[in-house]
Amino acid sequence: MKTRILFFSLLIGIYILLSLSVNAQISRQEAIDTVMNYILTDDVIETSNIHLSDSIVVNDSLTLYDYRKVNLPYDSNWVFFIDSLPLANWDHECFYLFMNFENGSYQTVGELRFPQNLNDYYEKVSFAYEIEEGVDTTTYVYEDLGVDNLAVNDNYYAVLYRRRCIK
Repeated sequence: MKTRILFFSLLIGIYILLSLSVNAQISRQEAIDTVMNYILTDDVIETSNIHLSDSIVVNDSLTLYDYRKVNLPYDSNWVFFIDSLPLANWDHECFYLFMNFENGSYQTVGELRFPQNLNDYYEKVSFAYEIEEGVDTTTYVYEDLGVDNLAVNDNYYAVLYRRRCIK
């Protein structure tokens, strides 16, 4: 009789432990720690501006600044926006990391655009560059590339030529 009670108590204990881990939810801080310590490389972190959604995103898709949509892979997502070239104007390479709120699995999606309402619904996680409002970021990009001879020259012109073939 004692062995049956001990056996059932052990079985119930194992069941409770397993059910707790199945229903685990990833907190905001756990998501940040996982992405910063285990998913992104140091090089990406040092050269990118990283944002995280204020809350869990449960929509079917994410709207970008030009109203294009990116499908969300999970029912409940922590959405990281990683701007790989924060000093460049748009459209340039960036990516989204979607982390499943339920179990921590993740998917990345390459893009060229930032999310709609970036400044309103996303918080800074890690910033390689702080961009001052109203400052032309083009000079930062050239400085970063080591180009320093951008003196204005009124003698330079661009010629645009378009040939249209008509049948």
